[in-house]
Amino acid sequence: MNMRGLLCLTIFGEDDKMLPTLNPFSPPLFMTELCLCGRLVDLPDWIGSMVSLTKLKLGNSFLPEEAISVLQFLPNLNHLNLINACDTKQIGKEFRLVGGFPKLEALIITSKNLFEWTEIKKEALPSLAYLNFHNCSRLMSLPEGLQYVTTLKVLQMLPLHPDLEQKLKPGGGKENNKIKHIPQKHFFSPSALTWVTLE
Repeated sequence: MNMRGLLCLTIFGEDDKMLPTLNPFSPPLFMTELCLCGRLVDLPDWIGSMVSLTKLKLGNSFLPEEAISVLQFLPNLNHLNLINACDTKQIGKEFRLVGGFPKLEALIITSKNLFEWTEIKKEALPSLAYLNFHNCSRLMSLPEGLQYVTTLKVLQMLPLHPDLEQKLKPGGGKENNKIKHIPQKHFFSPSALTWVTLE
């Protein structure tokens, strides 16, 4: 708590044990990078006040969606990596509100449980350039509203569920309209054991 010049902090939990209670810790005002890897009951109260934070990684936290929705109000967050951070099958529109994540450019989501991301509010994620779904092998649908994220340059999915692959195909895929504006799309098809390009 006396390290006022601390800019980066990483805390790793042991195996599947809970991280220690972090609320008594008061992060330095100018901390820019934070990594918390381990189970959490909830996010620390102070995380919503980290106005200088630009890079955040949450690993194996297994939090409910509403617990991490506070992250969208961090004014300078640029890079967000969620590795099994949410214990949910569905991401709702509450996580992507209008004006949320104003400076977020890179979003990486890793979740074996994620089945659906329902909606992105129009004018949400105004700076997003890179979106990566890693090891989201059950993901069956991309969010409605993704087509309005005009800043998005790269979409990567590893692996791509076969049913979603059919939905994203041009010339008939019912979700192709959500991704056709994205210049770079990188998908790995586990059925074909190869990378696929959907132009």
